[in-house]
Amino acid sequence: MKKLLLIMTLLFLSAQLGFFYPGVCGAGALFVPSKTGDLDDWKNASPSAGQCAVWNATDSKWENENCPSGSGGGGSNVVASVDLTNQNAIIHYTTLYTVPASGFYLISCYTKVTQAAGTSSSLSDVYIEYTTEDGVVKQSGITSSTSGNSINTAMGGTLLVYAKAGTGILYETLDYASSGTPQMLYSLHLRAEAL
Repeated sequence: MKKLLLIMTLLFLSAQLGFFYPGVCGAGALFVPSKTGDLDDWKNASPSAGQCAVWNATDSKWENENCPSGSGGGGSNVVASVDLTNQNAIIHYTTLYTVPASGFYLISCYTKVTQAAGTSSSLSDVYIEYTTEDGVVKQSGITSSTSGNSINTAMGGTLLVYAKAGTGILYETLDYASSGTPQMLYSLHLRAEAL
């Protein structure tokens, strides 16, 4: 999490101060140094494929580390995705991702009415279920249901979880309702990212 915060801070400061020197870590991760001198230090780190140059604030130097699982050598950290269309019912808990190592995962969700109902409809809540490192099963809403009955009805959200190794991150839709003909249809898009 500290690494993510550092990267976000570096991106912000670099853009604000005009120090934007992108580089490629291993096989594709982006590096943005906070000042010109950092670029030479970063080049000396020489990460190999699957590794990223990461700033070690304690030792004030760049070090090579393995990129997050599923990152493809430092690019996207997406480890699982779901893209469903033409849904017309509740989806009961379904596995999005089986966690190989305990850690932080960011779940992103977007759902949208793709066909309005003849009379009225309610777009489902989306819930995420996961197991914490102490074995407690948590269920958290990532979106709230809405009764907008048009193809402009959409909602999205994100949820940060710390999930235990060997357990699943699951998703579920609740409160689907449709009245009249045609029946309301919706799409559901989910992403899980390893942080």
